[in-house]
Amino acid sequence: MVALYNLAIACYGLAIRAASLFNAKARAWLHGRRKLFRHLEQAVDHQRPWIWIHVASLGEFEQGRPVIERLRSAYPDHGILLSFFSPSGYTVRKDYPHADHVTYLPLDTHANARRWVRKVRPALAIFVKYEIWYHYLRALDRARVPTLLISAQLRAGQFYFAWYGRFMRRRLAGLTRIFTTGTEQTQFLNEAGLRNAETAGDTRIDRVITIARDTRDFSTVGQALGPGAEILVAGSTWPADEQILIPWIRETATKAIIAPHENSEERIQALTRQLGPAVLRLSASRDAQRPADIVIVDTMGDLAHLYALGAIAYVGGGFGPGIHNILEPLAHGLPVIFGPNYDRFAEAHDLISLGVARSVQDPDTLRQAIAHFREAETPAFVATRAQTYLARHQGATERIYAYIRDEQLLDHGLAK
Repeated sequence: MVALYNLAIACYGLAIRAASLFNAKARAWLHGRRKLFRHLEQAVDHQRPWIWIHVASLGEFEQGRPVIERLRSAYPDHGILLSFFSPSGYTVRKDYPHADHVTYLPLDTHANARRWVRKVRPALAIFVKYEIWYHYLRALDRARVPTLLISAQLRAGQFYFAWYGRFMRRRLAGLTRIFTTGTEQTQFLNEAGLRNAETAGDTRIDRVITIARDTRDFSTVGQALGPGAEILVAGSTWPADEQILIPWIRETATKAIIAPHENSEERIQALTRQLGPAVLRLSASRDAQRPADIVIVDTMGDLAHLYALGAIAYVGGGFGPGIHNILEPLAHGLPVIFGPNYDRFAEAHDLISLGVARSVQDPDTLRQAIAHFREAETPAFVATRAQTYLARHQGATERIYAYIRDEQLLDHGLAK
């Protein structure tokens, strides 16, 4: 099975090279990996121990960020190496101030993994959510580097737990610790033979609480949309989400903030044409001299803060690969609406059962959900339930840090 895995990785690399001829994201993926090891060698000095944190993209970075910043505070003399797999994460966070070096991760081959671990010599490695790479985990295990998987997303039905995934399950069993987001997941992993799993909770909750407290001045957006306006904030939307949202926005003349998941210039212009003339870009809102019905978010890093202006949130992705971050609007006390593909997200099930979220399938169920959340008593009910839920589930960052501290994973200097 390892041979088939190696073949799949090789085919992936070839596919990226072929796609780079016509796809900008694929070109960025390749370009970012040029001379990667040379830059790594220049950046990573061995006068101090290093902590390596790996994430897939921007969403996983935000999930790992509370742990990174907690470790930076607790171990200021350690270097922090942050690696990304995707350009969409690296491009936005390549200058992240709490990491000493930010880079891409090379493809998961035996040679790349051995070379990476030999050059970095991490004292501790942390992978976030579902970034599980066979050769990197094997090289870390052979070098006896303590390795954690945090905010793990492992569940029945994934190939790790099929007969042909046994080789990967062995790598998971070799991790120092797997920190899950819930007790049911921990129980499942324990029953699957992974006795190194324990429940810590979801570090995203710690992150969204921090973001909600970090208020930003978007008063010009509020002025453009109109003082006192009831605003729908639609975050991380895809075209399939917009197919049901935009007709409703037009029909009801609702004030809205829309943040498309992909905010390339081409995508922003296409969305602007759909929405009509009363549209304002967020990047131009500070200098705007006219009112607007809709603000399109064409910047990065602002969406989580813009939810503070909203009365209701819609989070995209539910008509495609799966919903995006529904905890960000919840941290601002907003009810949340999303599409039907949410089964893999435990927090979605939790919030629906609490009455602070609804899933929609078409324009009719969208109208029903918005009408429900517009009822007079709903905002106070949602805000109270949201605050209680977040308070009950926060603390994952401290639990993970306490394990690292108590097990003295970083008290032994450089990994040999």
